[in-house]
Amino acid sequence: MSLSFPSDTSDSILFEKKLSRMVHIRPINSVIQKFLRSIEKITIDDLKLIPYKRFICAHEMLSFFGDDFGDRLVSIVNDYNTGCAVIHFGDFGDLSTNIKIATAVSHLLSKPIPEPSGNYYGITTVVHNNEPAFKILDPYNFFSLHTDGIFSDNPVDWIMMMKIEEENAIGGESRLLHMADFDSFEHIYNLKGNAIKFSFGLDAKDRRYDIFSKVSNMEKAYSNILKKTEDRRQIKFVDQFILTESINEAKFINNVQMALESCEAIISEPLPVGSMLILNNSFWVHGRAPFERNLNLRRSLLRQYGYFS
Repeated sequence: MSLSFPSDTSDSILFEKKLSRMVHIRPINSVIQKFLRSIEKITIDDLKLIPYKRFICAHEMLSFFGDDFGDRLVSIVNDYNTGCAVIHFGDFGDLSTNIKIATAVSHLLSKPIPEPSGNYYGITTVVHNNEPAFKILDPYNFFSLHTDGIFSDNPVDWIMMMKIEEENAIGGESRLLHMADFDSFEHIYNLKGNAIKFSFGLDAKDRRYDIFSKVSNMEKAYSNILKKTEDRRQIKFVDQFILTESINEAKFINNVQMALESCEAIISEPLPVGSMLILNNSFWVHGRAPFERNLNLRRSLLRQYGYFS
């Protein structure tokens, strides 16, 4: 089933189509332009330094996209059968425009949690690099499937990733897996290792500790890897931040990783520039396919995280 929407000449403000578990939404361009004009006096510095302005952007989006737009997004993200919205705004080629759009959407979901930079959003740019400092910046290897949210004071219910820039990029698709489609879930859920409440965090000597300590008290979180709540399969698997205590624990985590990566139900989603992916962080794991090698590779994602009160 291919993704196609009616032309903007129809009477609708938004078009919506469900493909597999993903709900695709495309607002018509004229409505997007009206929204952007309504907030044109709000600068990016305003959004960074005056928090209430972020909710003003969200309010203006409701004015043009419909009063129920925010509720619809929250409903999709919390719906176990979907838990994923993909919104296609189009490529404006302008960073400030993308930030304003992403800010409005995130503040319709809930208040985002702070980034290690101290800002409420972050931008990750992947370029040609044979020796990246972090896994997320490694362009030529798989970025393994995982969830987000490490420490106890920064729970993550939803994540947003908006592609804002792409040059000379072949590959690098988002890799996604919903727990309802994870064929090894029941087997792993019933293993002895899944009874362990694993520690998620960082050792004080880890080079990333100082980065995260700017926005967290660094108190470790504890959780089983797989859980069920009212027959809804859920996962917490921040693989880079699981502090195992024994060989058996490490073997269990490795088995989970191998089962996730080999699952045939993984979706490969080529996100266009100007589109955003919103995921329920308990129902879905996400990762990235490798890019083809290119000295001029450049791809940027704007990301935000949040939790529902």
